Amino acid sequence: MKSVKMRKLTYNLSPLLISIIIFSVGFFLGLKLVVGTDHSSRFRKVMWKERLYKDCTFFPYNNMVSTILLLLGAFSMGSTTVTNLFANGLELGYSVRGALASGFSSEEVIMLVAPHGSFEILGFILAGSAGIRIPASIILYLLRKREQPVGPDDLRFYYRAALLSLIFIMIAACIEANVTLRIAEDILRQHAG
Repeated sequence: MKSVKMRKLTYNLSPLLISIIIFSVGFFLGLKLVVGTDHSSRFRKVMWKERLYKDCTFFPYNNMVSTILLLLGAFSMGSTTVTNLFANGLELGYSVRGALASGFSSEEVIMLVAPHGSFEILGFILAGSAGIRIPASIILYLLRKREQPVGPDDLRFYYRAALLSLIFIMIAACIEANVTLRIAEDILRQHAG
């Protein structure tokens, strides 16, 4: 009985761990891509200043598109999930390194990323695990390690992870539009003055 519970726990955690690994690899690669490059004008103008003037629908729309692409991995054997998780990690790493290279302090970067990023990253990882779970089930079925390709547990996991990820992504978008932009304005004002 314990081995069955342990296998089920491992089976449920595996997509989550795979999602974390893919996102982390993208993030650390993004940190390394910018080394030795001056991104001060790019970061100040493109990453924050121009985003300040976009209306508040930009963040929910952008985040929802990313989340849907992650969830579509269930129907593309995980390809959209892996690509999008990696790309999101890469963009975050690139942005963090660019901000640091531009003269922003570590504290300022954390203040810009942490309020919405904690929800956004969690939402992306949950959506990624949902997008990986179904293809993993199909692969295990093809390897004859399962009796059916997609079972009720897989669908429950997918729907729960998808719903939670959408909730986290919407919370992140609201925080990004209302809190992070104000923090960015204050930081840019301090750097300009």
